Amino acid sequence: MNKDFKPILSDLNTEIEQAKLIQYLNNELSDKEQQSLESNHIDDEFINDALEGLEHLQNKKNFKSIQKELNNRINKEIKNKKRRKSKRLLKESPWVYFAIILLLILLGASYFIITRILQ
Repeated sequence: MNKDFKPILSDLNTEIEQAKLIQYLNNELSDKEQQSLESNHIDDEFINDALEGLEHLQNKKNFKSIQKELNNRINKEIKNKKRRKSKRLLKESPWVYFAIILLLILLGASYFIITRILQ
């Protein structure tokens, strides 16, 4: 897996488990657990966004397969963007640097020669 890629909801494993989110959305948690979840994570934008997105799921039973598919799509898109970006980058070659330096020297010399002739 790509080291720059962070799977969807991977942050939730430390503080709140993904299963607990699904139980919360399906109203399967006790009132006390729901209040605890809400009060502990009320200021966490990531969890609020995750809950909001999960509320729009029509079939919450397929959550794992949807999550896996989204992770695969994101990973594929990241790879494609990196490939396109690497094609655009100027490949490091000594002749490119040599040509740039030579061009700057020639431009500088031309400037000094022209200013001497015009005086």
